[in-house]
Amino acid sequence: MPGKVKKVPSKKEPKKVKEPKKVIPKEETQEYDATLHVLSPKHEKIPDDQVTELLKTFNVEYAKLPKISLSDPAIENLEVKLGDVIKISRPSPTSGNTVYYRMVIEQ
Repeated sequence: MPGKVKKVPSKKEPKKVKEPKKVIPKEETQEYDATLHVLSPKHEKIPDDQVTELLKTFNVEYAKLPKISLSDPAIENLEVKLGDVIKISRPSPTSGNTVYYRMVIEQ
């Protein structure tokens, strides 16, 4: 029949398989110590016995504390675990020294 187009089988390229991401140990990925930078504030772990006193002083619940990630470069060198409280001290030209408290979370 005139006008009829004959289909030609096309060669399909095989699908590319995505390779899983390579997990690189932290020692190889971190090129510098972030805590040594001039703008990085001082981070320190608060002992557990001082945490309850801190919560009473500021009248705040433990779960309501601001969060900091366990993988944060500023606390990688501290021996912290999930749920620990970190004190962050930042010098300020206008207010002297500003202190923040953060609870360590997984993400």
